[in-house]
Amino acid sequence: MFKAITTQWTTSGGLAVLTALLMVSGMAMAGVGTVAADEIEAVYVNEESISKGGGTTYDTGLFEVESGSLDVFVEFSEVDFAEIDVILNDADAEEVEHLGTVTDEDGFSTDFESSVDYVDSGEYSLVLDETNGEGMWTVDEIWVDNIVQDDGDDEGDVEVTFTVEDEEGDPIEDATVDLDGDEGTTGSDGSVTYTDLEDGEYVVNADADSYEDAEETVTINGEDKEVTLVLDEKEGTGENGDDESDEDGDEAGGGGSGDDGVGSDEIILISAFVTILFGFLALVTWAAKQ
Repeated sequence: MFKAITTQWTTSGGLAVLTALLMVSGMAMAGVGTVAADEIEAVYVNEESISKGGGTTYDTGLFEVESGSLDVFVEFSEVDFAEIDVILNDADAEEVEHLGTVTDEDGFSTDFESSVDYVDSGEYSLVLDETNGEGMWTVDEIWVDNIVQDDGDDEGDVEVTFTVEDEEGDPIEDATVDLDGDEGTTGSDGSVTYTDLEDGEYVVNADADSYEDAEETVTINGEDKEVTLVLDEKEGTGENGDDESDEDGDEAGGGGSGDDGVGSDEIILISAFVTILFGFLALVTWAAKQ
């Protein structure tokens, strides 16, 4: 297999020219091949120079990849009396593939490339392990293609919980929450949750019986949120949310009877009672004269 590739950039007439010196090892590694540097649609795993030596190991940390082939590119600016194994591990730190070994025979400054024919989707890490414990080495860049990139606005990543409360901070059950036309109803804890929301601005409205409506603009930027909406009690409502003017009937003079007024039905009954009373007294007087 192709074990390593040394790359040198020169400039001529404003054009970058890539010259490569291929070094061929005598042993082939099953399931591992090579790929030209300009064919790797690479994503950085690490962009800082890392200097190691004396038998040390460097682990990139976990990165997520899709199923399929996996190409790896490592740029060494120094390999001095060192033998560095390049290993692909899974999320449990178990070796998936030994990609190859870089030595100072490959050059003081060298580029390592390798590929794996197929990996399952999941999380992996690259480990650079200096085995002989005597050399010094510096890594400038590590690239891996096929990495799943998180752009922060995938649908389904964000959920927002709205809690509706009164002025005392008590939850309001059965309040209606409208999020840009999508209605929900609060539970006993006064909350309702919306999921699968994309980034952007939303207008939320909350209303409940005997309370004034509340409206607010909510901005979603890839993170879950908890939003509290406070509803003010309507004027003229009692502690139980009932209209105080209806507790004992309509107000006096309004066609019904209140504590301080007499309705038309009561007047009719009183008139009938007085008429009967006078009739009875007249009858008793007449009987006494006979």
